[in-house]
Amino acid sequence: LSVDWSDDVGLSGAVLESNESGVWSNLSQYGSSVSFGGLSNRSSFLWSNGTFLPGKSIGWRVHGNDSDNNVNSTPVSSFTVWGWVNTSTALNQSSVRVNEPVEVFCRVLDAQDGGVVEGYLVNVMNGSGVVSVGSSDAQGWFNATYVPSVSGNVLVSCNVSSNASLYYNKSSDSGVVLYSVSLSPTFSNVVQLLDGLSSGVVHRNETLNLSVDWSDDVGLSGGVWESSVSGVWW
Repeated sequence: LSVDWSDDVGLSGAVLESNESGVWSNLSQYGSSVSFGGLSNRSSFLWSNGTFLPGKSIGWRVHGNDSDNNVNSTPVSSFTVWGWVNTSTALNQSSVRVNEPVEVFCRVLDAQDGGVVEGYLVNVMNGSGVVSVGSSDAQGWFNATYVPSVSGNVLVSCNVSSNASLYYNKSSDSGVVLYSVSLSPTFSNVVQLLDGLSSGVVHRNETLNLSVDWSDDVGLSGGVWESSVSGVWW
């Protein structure tokens, strides 16, 4: 916070005042007051305070005096405290098949103190677009259901933007989770062969060849044959 001063007899110094505490007071924690001389000079104070919540408006002014103890004061200037916001992202499972739902858990947090931020707009993204939109609750959470429609690796993220009404800028990082989705195996050519011919009848002690062709997008693992010959399936 700086002010350029000039005087006809010689400057003496300056004092910073702020109303951040609710009353106007000299703020020594920001280097006030300062002494300087000459017919022209600059008073400069470095303001930094992490105790105020975003949205806090702070007024300040500087009083300058010369060597004859003449005092002049600047008009009141003001600024507003903003915060930085980020998100965390989690899924209820690390992998899911195509067209099966997965729960996405987004949490909006103050990047400085880790406190939760309520009422913040969240976009759940799947790497190519928005899949759900909502606002964080009183605990900072926004939860959504995502149903992947294609197989492969999908980057799921909880994205936020700067929000002027809540006095937050977006931090450089947002929470992301990488997980894999795959299709269920597909089958074809379900056949029953007896002596090389399709048959729905088999005599005792004859051998019936039961075959199925399988394919998969990520790789097959095995198969299990199930029968109701005992009266129940398996």
